Amino acid sequence: MRSHVSWEKICFLLLAFVWATSDAFGEKEVPQGIIDQIAKVVDPLVDQKYLPGYYLAIYHNDNLILVRSRGFADDDTRLEPAGNTLYAISSLTAPLTAIATLHLIERSDLTLETKIREYLPEFNLSKVVIQNDAGVPITAVNQSITIRHLLTHTSGLTDLAVHSRSLVDTFRQRNLPKDKAPIVRSPDDLSQQVNRLANQPLKTQPGRSFAYSQGFDVLARLIEVVSGRPFSTYLKDEVLTPLGMSDTSFSVEQSKLRRLARLYSPLIRTIQIPGVPLRYQKANILPKSDKNFGQTKTIIRGGKGLISSPDDYGRLLSYLMNRGVGYPDILSSDSLALMLTDQIGANLGKNALVGDLGQNSANRVFSLSLEITVDEDGDFRDPTTYDYFSGGGEYNNQFWLDMNHRTYGVFMTQHYPARYSVVEEIDDIVDEYLNGS
Repeated sequence: MRSHVSWEKICFLLLAFVWATSDAFGEKEVPQGIIDQIAKVVDPLVDQKYLPGYYLAIYHNDNLILVRSRGFADDDTRLEPAGNTLYAISSLTAPLTAIATLHLIERSDLTLETKIREYLPEFNLSKVVIQNDAGVPITAVNQSITIRHLLTHTSGLTDLAVHSRSLVDTFRQRNLPKDKAPIVRSPDDLSQQVNRLANQPLKTQPGRSFAYSQGFDVLARLIEVVSGRPFSTYLKDEVLTPLGMSDTSFSVEQSKLRRLARLYSPLIRTIQIPGVPLRYQKANILPKSDKNFGQTKTIIRGGKGLISSPDDYGRLLSYLMNRGVGYPDILSSDSLALMLTDQIGANLGKNALVGDLGQNSANRVFSLSLEITVDEDGDFRDPTTYDYFSGGGEYNNQFWLDMNHRTYGVFMTQHYPARYSVVEEIDDIVDEYLNGS
């Protein structure tokens, strides 16, 4: 029996599997059945050449119970995905910005109900684009945007790269003044970004619906104005360093560039060739000399821009899972409770995200930066019926956090735009085992 187990371990290592033990698995190795099921979810992404590679880490009770990697994080340098590989995490920046915002609230006169125009006067907004065709194309804003609105994506603000295009169409169709139409081009820095956002008409009245926006960029700018420090400095000093996230920043140090993954995009093929064709290519949204963001093209935002590693992001998830216990005093238990409970369902219902994100977002609500999937027969007012918290970015990075089973995980790759979601299937596989199925 002993030699049989050793042979299995050798085989698993050759297949790039790594696992650890935990109380939940009865001090035993991760069952082969779980490994096989997870492999069926993630391996085809590389085997069928949709992605060059990926890195997956799953934790239970803060123990790393399974790591699976495949392919390369950079085809050119043959960089194998690892826990310290650096990835542009895009929207996975937002939970860290939320923590920074709540940290500032606890140490200033700010509250969740603070009107942002009190500190950012450019947000003296007066018009809202009506999305239904009720006969009146624009109307007055009936309440001011608050910090709570920004943290829950209910501010009515737009995503300049997405929603603003539909607003441009609305202006054109209704013959509204062109000089008041949204600006689609990307601003150069955080201050410009926020100024341009402030000059856009709102998509909806504040508080009326969920709409993914660049509101976290506004929060980053608010932190700068109130604290008197650059957002990147505040985030590093008050959040990243206390959490021990030493590999997370908006720019990559020269000594760490060898660990930086390359960003890829879909390959448009015109000629069919034998075998499995390559379905990705180097992304063309960067300077040719750059393999990824964080080199010469650095984006400092509240909703995107950070470069991080799977190990670093695991520390953030551990902090949330343990509600701050065992970590430096960053947030109070009350603030962490707000991040880990629904904040919009009471007003917008259990399907609050469907209108903006589609039917795949049924049974989902939102906390302060985290999406919450509720059990099909669950209640958003009862955290024991939450399936998991999650988040994803436009470069196909994803995480999930299951408080009830005390599991969490990260899946990292670099593909723009994001096309391949694995969180729900993997969480279901782990849940079924922990539930004794």
